[in-house]
Amino acid sequence: MKVYLHYETESDEVENMTIKLSLPKSWRTGPMSQLLTLLVDSYNKKHKADAPEADKLDASKFHLETSSGQELASDAPVDKFIGNVDDLYLKDGSSKTMAELGIEVAQMDDNSNSKINTKKAAAKKTLPPTESELETAARAKAKESGNSDSDKSLPMCKRFGCQKRFNPEENGPTACRHHVKPPVFHETRKFWACCPDKIAWDWESFQQVPGCAVSEHTDVREGKSFMGGTDVRAELEKNGPQRIDTPTRQLSGLEKLSKLRKDLVSAGVKGSAFDSARDHLKDKVVSDKPDVAPAKIWDHVFEAIAGNITYGLENLPHD
Repeated sequence: MKVYLHYETESDEVENMTIKLSLPKSWRTGPMSQLLTLLVDSYNKKHKADAPEADKLDASKFHLETSSGQELASDAPVDKFIGNVDDLYLKDGSSKTMAELGIEVAQMDDNSNSKINTKKAAAKKTLPPTESELETAARAKAKESGNSDSDKSLPMCKRFGCQKRFNPEENGPTACRHHVKPPVFHETRKFWACCPDKIAWDWESFQQVPGCAVSEHTDVREGKSFMGGTDVRAELEKNGPQRIDTPTRQLSGLEKLSKLRKDLVSAGVKGSAFDSARDHLKDKVVSDKPDVAPAKIWDHVFEAIAGNITYGLENLPHD
C-alpha cells in the first residue's frame, strides 16, 4: 500500500513537501496519527533542523485530510479510511478522534477486524469492485429493467455501463446505451470518467446514472475496467494546458556558424568563401583577444561575420 503525504505552505513554495511511502502491514492497520507524526518530523528535519523549537511544526496542532477535504481521525485505522496511492494533506487544527467525528467502531464476532460504521457517509473507504462484481451488478440491473440474461450462449456487451447479453442478428447502431469511458472509484466517490459531474456516493445511485452515448453492442473489451485517482490525475495532466514558454536551448557560436553557412550556401554563396572568411576571423580573434576562453572564440567569430554581412547590406549601392 502506497500513500502520498503533502504539506503545502502559503508563504514559501520552496518549503512545500511531498513524501511517497510504502506502508508495511503494521502501519496499514495502525492509527492515522503515525502518518501525521512522520510527515511533521520529516518536514522539521529537512526545513527546520537549525530553527528554534518554537518555529518547528507541532504535530499536535495539525490533522490530515484527503484530497476531497475529508478529515481523518487520529485513531482511525489507516487501511479502513484510505486506499492505495491516495493523497493526504497536513492541515491546521488539532486532530480529532473517531468519537469526536461521530464514527463508531463495532467489533465483529467472527474475526479481529473492525467494522466501521459512520454517521458521515464519506468517512468509510470503499474499495473498487472487481471486474466480476461489475458484471454481476450489471446483470442484476438488466434483469430489473426487463432485459433477460438467461441465454448464456449469447455474447455479453463489454461497453462501459452495459454488460447486457445481446443477439448479434438483432444488434444495431442504437441497440446499446453506454458510457464512453470507464468508471472512476476514488475515495468514496463513484462516477463515470466521461460524466464527471454526475457523482454518486453509493453503489445503487451509481448504477442509475444513464449512459451518455448510443451505438451497437460489442463483445470487444474497450480498455481498463475502472480508473482510480492516479489515472484521473494522469488524464488531467495529459489533456490539460501545456506550457508554451519553455525556453529553447541556446546555440553555441560554432552551431550558429554552421547554420549560417548552410543558409548562405543554399542562397548561392560559395561555401569556400565562407570557410576562408571564418578561418581568417578566427585567427584574428585568437591574435587580438588572447584572454578569450577557447569555448567563446566561435562566438566572437560569429559576431564578426554577422557584423560584416550587416555592413555589406547597409552599404550596397542604391543606384
